[in-house]
Amino acid sequence: MHPTGQIDRQSHNIVNRHVPGMCGITAEMLKTSGDLGILWLTSVIKQVWQTGVISPDWKNGIILPIYKGKDSTKDCKNYRGI
Repeated sequence: MHPTGQIDRQSHNIVNRHVPGMCGITAEMLKTSGDLGILWLTSVIKQVWQTGVISPDWKNGIILPIYKGKDSTKDCKNYRGI
């Protein structure tokens, strides 16, 4: 199977209305980018795979602890990260 076909199929499984990453790209943007967006994403992934070089931005992330709303607020297991 051609790699773009696999990415195209998986892009439909992305859940909308999630907060974008540090890059600012939303799920909706990926889904509506069409064939050109799929080709671009495939080329980026191929380049990373072939060179082994990952953008420094991809190594950063912000994880916020969100209280689940039950039990003690002092217990870490009652939070989840987003």
